[in-house]
Amino acid sequence: MKFFAIFNSDLDTEHFTAASNDQISTWLFLHSLCSKQTNSGTIQGAATMPDKFWSRQSIEKTIIDEPSPLWSWSGDDLTIFPYDLDGEELYLKKVKGGKEGGDKRWKMGENRSPNRSANRSANRSPDAPYPRVPESIREENTPLLPHGGNEPSEPNGDQMSSVTGDDAPLPFASEKFRAAWSDWEKHRSEIKKKLTPTSVAQQFKKFAEWGERRTIAAIEHTIEKGWQGLVEPTAINGFRSEKPARVVDTGPRTADVTEV
Repeated sequence: MKFFAIFNSDLDTEHFTAASNDQISTWLFLHSLCSKQTNSGTIQGAATMPDKFWSRQSIEKTIIDEPSPLWSWSGDDLTIFPYDLDGEELYLKKVKGGKEGGDKRWKMGENRSPNRSANRSANRSPDAPYPRVPESIREENTPLLPHGGNEPSEPNGDQMSSVTGDDAPLPFASEKFRAAWSDWEKHRSEIKKKLTPTSVAQQFKKFAEWGERRTIAAIEHTIEKGWQGLVEPTAINGFRSEKPARVVDTGPRTADVTEV
């Protein structure tokens, strides 16, 4: 049982009035142990249990060895009183009822299982992993969708192709810029903010004004901060922007950076 009842009428009996405080506190722990074991208030073989067992129950063996109006010994067995026999009986009935109800539901499920299996088998050929679609609702040349029925999602990460295309050539031809631009495209894809042809064209226009060194520095700085919009550091290798750059793409605003 998870709990037990102590009635006021029990506390007024001679069992409690004649017991010491140590015996009353020990009785509480004994009652808790009996409730967990649902043993009707009798701990069988209590005399043979080691001191370590009683210590784990917060019970001193020397106290229960002494005579008390709250318990008695019968051979090796220890019986406490009063004990909540009514609460234990109610608990055992609930446990029995729950087990019987569970067994009944299990048997009902077993009886229904063959019928469900038969219905599923009727619509499935021996080699088909899924039920067949009736001929009456099949449509010719219907494109197959991925598992789940959703349209194919756009590639992301390394699978995402460049949005620059032939209409927007790279402003710088160096391998260092190509690597920085590839990282920028990958970063925008990872944060679910795919670059658009319009934003790329605006960024390339600004890159031409900045020059390659400032552009690469801005890309690396923005990726490091995890931002969405290109942000140029306020000072890089002794260089400082004379005026804030125009905003080309949305991104966070801070007091110590200029952004694009």
